[in-house]
Amino acid sequence: MTGHAGGGGKRNPVGVAQGRLPGATEGDWQNEFFIASRLGLDGMELVFDGDPATHPLMTDPGLDMIRRISAETGVRALSVHASFFERFPLHKGNSDTDSIIPVLKRLIRGCRKVRAAQIVLPCTGEAAIESSAEMAVLVKALGLCMTEAITCGVNISLLCQLPPDRKLTLVREFDSPAVSLAFDTSVRGAVEPAKEISTYGPYISSVYVRDRMAGGEPVPLGKGDVDLRLICHKLREQAYGGPFILCGDMAGADTFSGDLAYLRSLLA
Repeated sequence: MTGHAGGGGKRNPVGVAQGRLPGATEGDWQNEFFIASRLGLDGMELVFDGDPATHPLMTDPGLDMIRRISAETGVRALSVHASFFERFPLHKGNSDTDSIIPVLKRLIRGCRKVRAAQIVLPCTGEAAIESSAEMAVLVKALGLCMTEAITCGVNISLLCQLPPDRKLTLVREFDSPAVSLAFDTSVRGAVEPAKEISTYGPYISSVYVRDRMAGGEPVPLGKGDVDLRLICHKLREQAYGGPFILCGDMAGADTFSGDLAYLRSLLA
């Protein structure tokens, strides 16, 4: 299964997570497209949270606005970070699961309409996968959405706090081209990023870019303990063709511009 890798000399799109741009105002996601355009970014990762009924990705006026602003700015909706499912995880035995799955299906359809290629499903924090039983529940729940995802051409990218071999086991359980893994460059304890990439590299469809000191403190890219040069090299070996999403952990326009320039240099 290698459907999530690209290559062939094509440039990886570089985007930013919604709310992480310098000058961004909470709730004013529309303006972030214009800021991203001025900075030369390829796209945005939108955030899906709050009330599903009123979210722009779930309403016709909202979808129309995303399409219009994207066309005007040249900034694509690269992906959607579905934070909603951190609060309402599909695998925690939530009594509302039957009402949550339709939300995911509708979100998949919304992503198709704005040409967002993937939904990042965070299984982190309170939504971390803590047992084989929870893994099985997640596989079953997402299995109900596979027809929708494949038909719409939208990928479900799992962001997990699991050892590399368990991530590989999880994604293989789906046996579907519509399920993959997200990779976060943050320092990850005793597990080397290169080992993670070599373990499940062909299944990586999205990369979150950040740098930190070993103790967890965020720093500008290239100033911490994350070997971003090695990570980019290993991803290139895997013919990774997906987006790199800047997380903007450090405040300030100068820092963000420096991070973008540094990442561009690694990808050149």
